[in-house]
Amino acid sequence: MRILLVEDEEFKRSAISKELTDWLGESLELVQCGSLRGGLREVSSGKKFDLMLLDMSMPGFDEAEELTNLEEPESFAGKELLAQMTLRGILVPVVVVTQ
Repeated sequence: MRILLVEDEEFKRSAISKELTDWLGESLELVQCGSLRGGLREVSSGKKFDLMLLDMSMPGFDEAEELTNLEEPESFAGKELLAQMTLRGILVPVVVVTQ
């Protein structure tokens, strides 16, 4: 099962990853990213995902990209990612994981 995990907080991403690995074992292929742009890049890559676990509040850019240290998490970056997926006709089941 290929799952895309879009979560910017390392602690939460690690905890979710561990639970998924414990639950699905070797059948799990987990792709992780921590920003709106990273999530959009992954879903637009042509890879097929069985499920996306999506945080709502995250930065627009990955840490390695410019301006990241100036950027605060966007309250509804996850909503923007879903809107972009709709505009591009990308269909993936999504579970929102947020506080």
